[in-house]
Amino acid sequence: MNVCYEPLPRRVRWRGIAALASLIWNLRRARVRSEAANPLKRDALLNEQRSQLHSLVANSSAVISLKDLQGRFMLVNDRYTKPYPGMQGHWAGTTAERWFPPAVAASIAASDAHVVAFGQPMTFEEVVPHDDGPHAYVTIKFPVKDAAGTMVGVGSISTDVTELKEAQVAIEQKEQMLRKLIEVQESEKQAICHDIHDGMLQYVIAAKMLLHSHVEQQPKPAESSITQAIDCLAKSIEDARQVVRGVRSAVLDDLGLPAAIEDLCDQFTASGFGVTTSLAIDLGDVPFALQTTAFRIVQEALANARKHSRAASVAVEVTRRDDGLRLTVRDDGCGFETASVRGQGFGLMGMRERVRLAGGEIRIDSSPGRGTTITARLPVPKGEPIATPTAGRSLVP
Repeated sequence: MNVCYEPLPRRVRWRGIAALASLIWNLRRARVRSEAANPLKRDALLNEQRSQLHSLVANSSAVISLKDLQGRFMLVNDRYTKPYPGMQGHWAGTTAERWFPPAVAASIAASDAHVVAFGQPMTFEEVVPHDDGPHAYVTIKFPVKDAAGTMVGVGSISTDVTELKEAQVAIEQKEQMLRKLIEVQESEKQAICHDIHDGMLQYVIAAKMLLHSHVEQQPKPAESSITQAIDCLAKSIEDARQVVRGVRSAVLDDLGLPAAIEDLCDQFTASGFGVTTSLAIDLGDVPFALQTTAFRIVQEALANARKHSRAASVAVEVTRRDDGLRLTVRDDGCGFETASVRGQGFGLMGMRERVRLAGGEIRIDSSPGRGTTITARLPVPKGEPIATPTAGRSLVP
């Protein structure tokens, strides 16, 4: 079984060792003070400190060990030996090579050597074999010094994080499935729009043209019923176009994100909702799937502003930065208390989920009477193939 280790964030290093470090320090101070103290009191104090330390180590839920500079065990607790029954009662003075596979023992020795070389606490992630399979541990290792400040060994405190790792893997798998479902959903939307455009809508347009031709060939004015039929067909064509544009932006497929957002904002402006835009024209290496995510976020933000904000104007900004795409949708509407809508409303939840699945961040700033600003950052994946919009086929009749 291979073992891997890597430094973790600094804030993790001191967790779990504060009590043990405090007792070790108190023991050291007691030894220094004892030089001028009564021998009986000195011995009693040292015995008390040793008892406290033993109680802490023996009852800790963590896996604890102490080794000298040659890697020989000077102390281990029951949690350390529990997975290895043969180690119980026989560990003193032995090294990791006796109890672990070569790769595991070499990794343990390497991490110990790091602590000795740098002389400071370090955190590692280790994987060691158990009877029920490999277990992952977060291990804090630290130098142990004598009263003169000379390093005499390496202490180790480990926490089993196997269940946490398994939960993380399960979450990642579910997120990957959700991303795939969103991709399939977008693909199905595109297929439905093409079917409407290339099928039903073409028949309706053809029927309207035939009726127009029939009316023009008649020597007398057309009957009102025929005129009404032509008007109904015209309305059906317009409604179908609106459905296609609402379900899936043809401009996004044909021309990409900047043109699609411009078209989207034009639609909102035409309905009496003033929208201004500031868009990056060159998106560089932004994958098309990420452009779709950005479009959906802007679309939902504009829809929310129109439904709820009573805003006079909305500003949309899309910029390309080194860390990815930056989206900003700002309105001058009535605003709201962000805490009161947390976890409510599918619009905001949908935006948050899309951003989270893209590995980005979203911030919603609002308060009553001060409008709302939605800012999202979407990182551009490295090395991901760049899909381009569909060329040569437009859904706009």
